[in-house]
Amino acid sequence: MAQPRTKRWRERLLTHFKGDEQKVKQRANTFFLLGFAFIMAGLAYLYRLTAM
Repeated sequence: MAQPRTKRWRERLLTHFKGDEQKVKQRANTFFLLGFAFIMAGLAYLYRLTAM
């Protein structure tokens, strides 16, 4: 999904995953889903806090 687009960052990721583009995309998706889950949990907590 959204990852830095700099050439250096891309080269480091591809080196780390030994050129496997699918693993790079999977890593980006994992971080996106984790971030989304934390945002949803924060909103649920805020709603519960203000609903009392």
